[in-house]
Amino acid sequence: MRILVAGLVIGNLIGVCVILVQDATGVIPLNPEAYYLDHVPMLLSVPALIVLNLSVIVVAALVLILPSAIITTIPPSKVIKYD
Repeated sequence: MRILVAGLVIGNLIGVCVILVQDATGVIPLNPEAYYLDHVPMLLSVPALIVLNLSVIVVAALVLILPSAIITTIPPSKVIKYD
C-alpha cells in the first residue's frame, strides 16, 4: 500500500502539473482546420481527483487483501498431500 500511495502522489503531481501548464500556455496544439479549437482545453476538478484516488486505493486494497484472506482459510493439511 505504501508503494501504491507513493505512486498516486507522484502521478497526481505530474498530472496536475501537466494540466496547469496546458491550461496556462496551451502547449499541446490542435489542428485548427480539423477542430474548432487551437489547443487542448483542460479542467482540473479536485473532487473528481479525490474520488478517483480513493477509488484506486479501495480497489487496490481489496485486490491485495482478499486473496490473503481466502488463502488463510485453507488448512495446510489439505494443501500438503502425502503419497
